[in-house]
Amino acid sequence: MNSPIPQAFKADILVVDDTLENLKLLSKILTDAGYKVRPVTNGKRALDAIDLNPPDLILLDILMPEMDGYEVCRILKTSDINREIPVIFLTALNDATSQVKGFEVGAFDYITKPFDEQTVLARIENQLTIKRQKSELQEEIIYRQQLETQLRFAKEIAEEANRSKSVFIANMSHELRTPMNAIIGFAELMKTDPALTSDYQEYMEIIYESGQYLLSLINGILDLAKIEAQQIDLNRETFSLNEMLNHLRAIFEFKANKQNIRFVIKRDSHLPEIIESDEKKLRQILINLLGNAFKFTDRGQVTLRLKVVDSQENSLATHRRDRAELRSNVAQQELIMLFEVIDTGPGIAPENLSRIFQPFVQTEVGKKVAGGTGLGLSISQKFAELLGGQITVNSVVGQGSSFQCYLPVMVSKTDKFFSLVQPVKVKPHQENFRILVVDDEPTNRFLLVEFLKGLEVEVRSVENGMQAIAESANWLPHLIWMDLRMPIMNGYEATKKIREVQTDMPPKIIAMTANPLELEEDSIFQSEFDDFVGKPFTQETIFAKMSDHLGITYVGKR
Repeated sequence: MNSPIPQAFKADILVVDDTLENLKLLSKILTDAGYKVRPVTNGKRALDAIDLNPPDLILLDILMPEMDGYEVCRILKTSDINREIPVIFLTALNDATSQVKGFEVGAFDYITKPFDEQTVLARIENQLTIKRQKSELQEEIIYRQQLETQLRFAKEIAEEANRSKSVFIANMSHELRTPMNAIIGFAELMKTDPALTSDYQEYMEIIYESGQYLLSLINGILDLAKIEAQQIDLNRETFSLNEMLNHLRAIFEFKANKQNIRFVIKRDSHLPEIIESDEKKLRQILINLLGNAFKFTDRGQVTLRLKVVDSQENSLATHRRDRAELRSNVAQQELIMLFEVIDTGPGIAPENLSRIFQPFVQTEVGKKVAGGTGLGLSISQKFAELLGGQITVNSVVGQGSSFQCYLPVMVSKTDKFFSLVQPVKVKPHQENFRILVVDDEPTNRFLLVEFLKGLEVEVRSVENGMQAIAESANWLPHLIWMDLRMPIMNGYEATKKIREVQTDMPPKIIAMTANPLELEEDSIFQSEFDDFVGKPFTQETIFAKMSDHLGITYVGKR
């Protein structure tokens, strides 16, 4: 008959007590509960037993001869190996001072004599559970640290491999560009050579077009490789926005005529003439977006639209507004510009919209169109992000697509703005209106005066509230455009003074503010001002407000 296989012990417990009756009682209680018990009668033997084979838990009597429980626990806690073994003191001392001393030397818990079986088992199980949880937590920490180390190592390997790949692609692209330039150049020379037959000229045309395709593919791969290898630098410089648009017009009007479609550039009523950005990257973004639009448009028109974006219109502008306000005291200011390319092509299916900015991705329509590498949109998006902007897309199948490129640009506060609005004039036989512009920003004053210059109204401008009071009293304007935030005297104070002085012929006063929302519940604003406009404002808004408050009517398009 086979003997039964002994069951595993729940835990190994060392019981230390100089009273034999206590040792026997505790040994029986713990053995019956499934624990392995090692009884010893003094502190020195306990330390020897611990060094030989550390237990899972120690029940330790405090009052023992030669070496008491306090000293045993104090020595135990000096060992790196044994200090985490839970120690439960057994004691007839139940005063607070004795208990505090026990915790100070490292005890985990107390069992007061005389003890009962349930209390002993509950205290032991509680400490063993805590120890087990601490051990599991420590194992989890070690595992996560090892995993983090492995992930970091894997990431370093991947980054190095990616850098090596990018360097390899870049080097290969450079090597390929030289012979490709030769192939394209000589093909271009030979395709119009009158000595060649028409068949051979056609062959050379095919070689030339194929070479151009390969060169565009190589250039795209090179740009992506540089971006991935973080070798793309930003070269910010000031340049003429108008000159860049003229360059784009020259390029794409030729394409438009060849494809028998229209190319239109629409500019907002006021745009900065000189901007600071990376001209080459901005130009490349627009060339890529326009080239993509022309590729898919065989009827109708392609439009490039430019405007300065209000902070309410775009999340990028809202995100950067606070930073722009921090720069308001320096010579430059940041604007968010929208460059939008709109076509009347076949449109993009909704399921493809999220993929079109991935490298080498082409839609089904794109695959049917000759040429194209699938890199232009990806590179444009990456360039836009490098410049601190973003590109979004909207499309309707069968109607066309529009790509919106939002970019922050720096402009001088004293820069002039060019206007392409058709002339507007005040209708004849109306009063000779006097308009006063009050703003501490030279750019804003200049812009508003330029808006009004062609109307055949009298316009004067001042730069603070004190000057506004004096000018208004002497000149008696019909309408005052009043900025709210100005040094020396703000727009609120100046308006109140003007109202107090000019009671016989009070002017209409319209507030100008970058934060119109703050005026809705402002009692001073409601009692003193006739109206307000938010910045940035348009010429059409200015004309409309003057018509509302002065009864001006216009001739011409606005």
